[in-house]
Order: sequence, then C-alpha cells, then structure tokens
Amino acid sequence: MDAEEKQEIAAIFKHHVEELVERLEQRFDAATAEVKAHVGILHEDFQHKLDVVVEGHEVLRSEIREVREESSAKHGQTAFLLKTLNDKVDTIGADLVAHRKDTEAHGAVWGVKEGGE
Repeated sequence: MDAEEKQEIAAIFKHHVEELVERLEQRFDAATAEVKAHVGILHEDFQHKLDVVVEGHEVLRSEIREVREESSAKHGQTAFLLKTLNDKVDTIGADLVAHRKDTEAHGAVWGVKEGGE
C-alpha cells in the first residue's frame, strides 16, 4: 500500500465520518426540536392546570367571604333577638315580683299559695 492509496482511504474515511457527523447532527436537531415541542406542550398543560387551581382558589375565597358575611349577619340578628328576649324575661320577672309584693301586701283579700296548697 503506497502513500497515494493511504491518502485515498483517509479521504474516504474522512468523508464517511463527516456524513455520519452530519446525520447525527440532523438527528440531534430533530430530537431537540421534538423535546422542545413536548416540553412546550407540558408547559401549556401545567399552566392550564395551574390556572384552574387559581380560579378554584378564587371561587373558594369568594364563597368563604360570603359565608363569613352571612354568618356575621346571622350572629348580629341572633344577638339582637337574645337581648330582646332577655329584656322581655327581665320585664316579666320584674312584673311578677311586683305582683307578688302587691298580693302579699293585700294578704286579707288575696292569698298567695305556695306549691300545692
């Protein structure tokens, strides 16, 4: 094998290596593009799911706020009704005490019976 044949073999080998490198670069570029596209799809899907979670969170906050306001209003109404009822009970109690004193003061005319007398 002489020098010219060696150069020819080296040139053929170099040509094949360059073709292989070019094909590998093309495959790598295609794979990279495919991965980028897949990552983009995953990103969009994740973003959509995150948006749904955020929207649900906002709805829950709104509903919690409404329930809190309703509860606060009902608490205010209940407190008012309990105060009114307490005032009425106090008034009735005072009337009963006054009536009993009046009845005891007129013992000859009116008798106060305790229990089952």
